[in-house]
Amino acid sequence: MSILAFTIIAIIVNFIIGFIVAWISKNGCVAIGAAIIADMILFTLYVFL
Repeated sequence: MSILAFTIIAIIVNFIIGFIVAWISKNGCVAIGAAIIADMILFTLYVFL
């Protein structure tokens, strides 16, 4: 998996998670936190793969 593919997947996942959390909670800070957590999870998966 290339860096470009990983970056594209990270952007898509961040957008989806951020949109869902913002829609549920109506709180921008929570959405930012969820996006950061999603980045950490994706980075961890990328390191091990």
